[in-house]
Amino acid sequence: MIDFPPLPNLFADNKQELLAKWYYSLKEVLQRNSGTTENLSSQDATSITTMPTTKRVLAQCSPERMVLSTLFSVSPNTQVQDGKIIVANRGKTTATFRVSIAPNGAPDNVKQYLMYDVEISANNSRGAESVGIDLVARDEVRVYSSNGEISFSLSGSLEDII
Repeated sequence: MIDFPPLPNLFADNKQELLAKWYYSLKEVLQRNSGTTENLSSQDATSITTMPTTKRVLAQCSPERMVLSTLFSVSPNTQVQDGKIIVANRGKTTATFRVSIAPNGAPDNVKQYLMYDVEISANNSRGAESVGIDLVARDEVRVYSSNGEISFSLSGSLEDII
């Protein structure tokens, strides 16, 4: 049996919790395999080479009427996995919205739009059809509201790229 030292407290935020999950996953795999990484199952190999992530709200905004605005920019050395966008019309009338993804922060282009002038009824919300959005470093999610009374929320897992 392998003797593992206690995990030191290295981070002040939720990264410590993620590190602990990874550490104990590694410990379990190595104990199951008599301390070696030879002949690991693909599931065990994945569990010790992938840092766990936590889904959370990444960004929220309520853009001005008819102004294309950046909801979220992915920082260098990070990526977003399984991003989801929720759209809420706080207004008293039907409105339209747009959502685009600009790879590497490219200038606005029609080919970037996931949703374009999609109607949303008054006092209503909806999950955008683009569930499971994956973004890489420097990508930008941009949003647009026809009435200035639409809120956008992006959630997902933000991961550091090594």
